[in-house]
Amino acid sequence: MMASLFTPCQSSKAGGTGLGLAISKQLANHLGGRLELLKTDGEGTTFRLAIPRELFVGTTSKGALDVANAAA
Repeated sequence: MMASLFTPCQSSKAGGTGLGLAISKQLANHLGGRLELLKTDGEGTTFRLAIPRELFVGTTSKGALDVANAAA
């Protein structure tokens, strides 16, 4: 399952579409960032989302959303 974690239409959940992580990774990549799996175990799953700081330096919270929306 790990090999296809970010592949669209691949889900381990009954009734899952497999779109959530695929879309999230594409959005991160589009912004010049990355989404990666850090760990998964009996306690849960941890991901890291890294977005370039340059997108948000000198912006307000609203300005950061404007930058993210403009990049979409």
